[in-house]
Amino acid sequence: MYTVSIKELVTFHCKNRPLCLGCSRQLKRLDSFTRCSGCSRISEREAHCQDCLAWRQRYPQLKLKHQAVYAYNGFAREMVKQFKFSGDCELAAAFSEEIKELTRCRRRSSLVIPIPISRSSIETRGFNQTELLLESARIEYQRVLENAFQREKQSKKTRFERLESPQPFIVRDRMEGEIKGKNLIIVDDIYTTGRTVYHAAQLLSQYNPASISSVSLFR
Repeated sequence: MYTVSIKELVTFHCKNRPLCLGCSRQLKRLDSFTRCSGCSRISEREAHCQDCLAWRQRYPQLKLKHQAVYAYNGFAREMVKQFKFSGDCELAAAFSEEIKELTRCRRRSSLVIPIPISRSSIETRGFNQTELLLESARIEYQRVLENAFQREKQSKKTRFERLESPQPFIVRDRMEGEIKGKNLIIVDDIYTTGRTVYHAAQLLSQYNPASISSVSLFR
């Protein structure tokens, strides 16, 4: 089997165009597997996984359905690392079709809301990776949320620390009226524990939207 290295990917492949064949073969599309109907996690059956059941017990008012395109395998981790932490923002263009695919059927009369990152991450990285994915796909979005309290990166925390992390988000000034009655689509680059998405959904649900769903590139 042909294996493409991350160096090769960054040097030769996948910039400003759809994914090349070598990279596509190493990314696992989730629609090729049986998945949890709540979060798109690869599962033996389509019923809700234990994580989703736990979230529903914790937030019974939320009936969140999350969809993602690719499994967050080793190759995907390397791509994300290159994209987010090495500043290779051109990789966002490689996933423009996938981002369009995730939001296409929901976008009419919907409000697309990217997950915000902390001020320190913006200062270090120079961009919000989720906003960049949306911009590369030419999808309009609104900066409804602000990450006002999260200082430590989620990637540095243990699973338990992530699950028990306090609400980091606030609704930006004068955005409350944009939420009421709208179909909201929360967008993030990666869904792991679900903590970030559920923080966002729980906060947004207080402003009476018509519905809330969420999507990510990786799960």
